Amino acid sequence: MADQRTQVVITAKDETSTGVNGAIANIGRIGGAYTGLISPITGAVAAIGAATAKLAADFKGAIDTGDQLNKLSQKTGIAVEKLSELAYAGDLADVNLESLATGVKKLSVNMAEAATNTNSKAAEAFKALGVAVKDSNGNLRSSDAVMADLADRFASMKDGAGKTALAVALFGKAGADLIPLLNQGGQGLADMADEAKKLGLVMTGETAKAAEEFNDNMRKLSLSSSALGRSIAADLLPEMARFLGLVVEAKKE
Repeated sequence: MADQRTQVVITAKDETSTGVNGAIANIGRIGGAYTGLISPITGAVAAIGAATAKLAADFKGAIDTGDQLNKLSQKTGIAVEKLSELAYAGDLADVNLESLATGVKKLSVNMAEAATNTNSKAAEAFKALGVAVKDSNGNLRSSDAVMADLADRFASMKDGAGKTALAVALFGKAGADLIPLLNQGGQGLADMADEAKKLGLVMTGETAKAAEEFNDNMRKLSLSSSALGRSIAADLLPEMARFLGLVVEAKKE
């Protein structure tokens, strides 16, 4: 009788162990299938998130560039389209838009000075390179046209201290940074301008103006939010200061 019961108990235990092991195996298979299903989905979601973030960054970058170009156009008189072409050429020559803007603005100032004062250092620099700042009618030439002529001269000059000094004299503190761009020559700049057009990288004046307006409105919203914060602080600070004063007094006691 005892042997029969022992046999029943052992058998029951064996069957239970088999069932548990089977359940564990099934859970493992289900988990593996779930992981196999979820992993691609997780990867796809991550890829979509990264692509969205990249698109948002590119969008904001385009707006900021348009804003800069529109402001630079107003300062130099060069059309936004021409500045876009120069910006593309500058990017290929590792010249950032800030250096390009600084250099072009200084060039415009030096051109105006050379046109009104033929004895100025700026006039001497242009004369030394054989580049005219006025056209045949006596009017001031465009900065981009003068820059193309200067690029032809720089492309034929040997790199060195003299070339750098001349670049600084014409383009200000950004002159040295602009040398790789100027070394492309006038034709090189023209070729890169055509390439920028084909690649759809030339921004219109209308788009640049809209970009500046967008950034201005975003700035206004930010300032408006700051004003709200200051208004709330003005209402709360007196009571907060009084409360903290009471806390300090309580600590002393």
